[in-house]
Amino acid sequence: MLFRSMDLSLFAADFPDSIFVHLDSHSSSSKLQSPDNASANLIGHSFNRLPAFYQAGYTAARLLANPILSEKYNTSGPGRVGILAAGLTPGGREEIRAFKEGFLKLADHSQLLTIEIPSINDRVKAKEYIDNLKDQGVVIYLLKSYTLNSFYLDYLINESGLAIVEDWQAAGGYSKAVLFSIEDNYQQALKTILAHDFSDILQTETELIWGEALNISESLKRELQFVR
Repeated sequence: MLFRSMDLSLFAADFPDSIFVHLDSHSSSSKLQSPDNASANLIGHSFNRLPAFYQAGYTAARLLANPILSEKYNTSGPGRVGILAAGLTPGGREEIRAFKEGFLKLADHSQLLTIEIPSINDRVKAKEYIDNLKDQGVVIYLLKSYTLNSFYLDYLINESGLAIVEDWQAAGGYSKAVLFSIEDNYQQALKTILAHDFSDILQTETELIWGEALNISESLKRELQFVR
């Protein structure tokens, strides 16, 4: 059996003839118990997300300096990146920190703006936030707002802008606004789980998937560590 976001140690102990997997999909580090204390039929798995967020920040900074972006959006200056966040978990804050570290390898603090949205239900206020970022020259947006993501993607389709998301499939009809996605590779996670015994706490690397909003060369994608 495959479960997400649950403490299964007691449950697994009650059903020793079944196999359980604790799949932690949105944490930066595993909070599972050590293998010595785990049930024999319980395996822990988490996604290693911080390197992908670091590379995402680096990529955003790299693209700001690319003429293809300034030509597409007719920016007079170098452009900016905005982070729209709401309902952040501790892991989400770590991911934003990693994104900022990657970004600041190439760009300046003044080119990165962060807004933490207090309510995920106030769309009037949410529009004010994104209008404010646009007025300050933001052309790339890291969306860490989940419930509001479709609202922001609709805005970017109509008002122009590029989104970094965490679920390519959820973008749906707004894929033309997606610059790239930071994706947990569930298929690889399953392969990792099936290839190991239950004495390990396993990890799979989160990966970067290029979107449809901007065309760049395949060689640049590979250099920036995109899997496709």
